Amino acid sequence: MLAVLFSLTIGGGLLIGWLPFAFTVAIYALEFGIAFIQAYIFSILTCVYLGDAFHLHGHEEHAH
Repeated sequence: MLAVLFSLTIGGGLLIGWLPFAFTVAIYALEFGIAFIQAYIFSILTCVYLGDAFHLHGHEEHAH
């Protein structure tokens, strides 16, 4: 009986110990993924904005 309780305590302790760690790693991975996507989108938007600014400026000079 004591061996069964001891094994449950050890097994439960490992599960309870690893579960928050796995959750923390998953949240950090999600945060890193979102940060990468955000940086990618802002880079694309900056390139589009600068491209439009240069092209619109160039068309105005040729029109005069």
